[in-house]
Amino acid sequence: MQAETRRQRQFAETETSLQNVVLTKGLLSGLSPQSLLSRLGPLNPMISPIKSDDIVWLFDNTAYIPQAGAAGTATMSKFFPLGRISRSIGKSVGPKLETTMGSWGYFPPTNGEWAAEFSFAVFEKGVKCNIVDVVAEIARKVGLADDQQDMQTIEERLTPFLLDVRPARDITVKHGGLDLKLGPTGSSGIATNGQPVRADKDDDGLVKGQAVVPAAVTGILSMHTYFAGPDGWGVISGMFEVHVLLGLDAN
Repeated sequence: MQAETRRQRQFAETETSLQNVVLTKGLLSGLSPQSLLSRLGPLNPMISPIKSDDIVWLFDNTAYIPQAGAAGTATMSKFFPLGRISRSIGKSVGPKLETTMGSWGYFPPTNGEWAAEFSFAVFEKGVKCNIVDVVAEIARKVGLADDQQDMQTIEERLTPFLLDVRPARDITVKHGGLDLKLGPTGSSGIATNGQPVRADKDDDGLVKGQAVVPAAVTGILSMHTYFAGPDGWGVISGMFEVHVLLGLDAN
């Protein structure tokens, strides 16, 4: 359905007619030394903490109790050296480490305690390409007049896609009385780490996490962990997906 919609709406023609400033920018940033070294994950010699000129996004997550017999050893070790780097193939000798779209994932084995996967993204402050030209080009394509409010809306929504990502960044998050060391970010500027957590929930059944970063850092610096019930949990992302998954009539 997505492919058919793209064909009918001539997505390919529109995309190829846009300025190549974004494509060129993405290609060059992907070939930077920091990006290439970030593929080493925890072995990267250039890992550094969050800096004042970074933007950080922390994402909410769901804690669960891993099922008995899940991959891993009997304890939730937080250290990498026991594991073997793999791209979702082979067996690990300790905590499992995987890479997905440039994001390093570290997933602890199970011991019957609560665990959650923490994800965060890091960007560089400021757009390096000429965003005014990009905004004007998009406005022209969709037929918008030179309206300042419309231009500001396009720029606001476009900016996150034009920010340079920050590979090889790690971060500390205070979470339920624990100081969680997360990262490093991969070539996509994203990291996902599995960690054991404490079920010290507030009145709403949540545990709040707060990034420990320099005062000048902006972004989404706090997150919440939801706790799954004993029967598990599910995610509903949109009505279209509900209709497809459940076979409901569109009407």
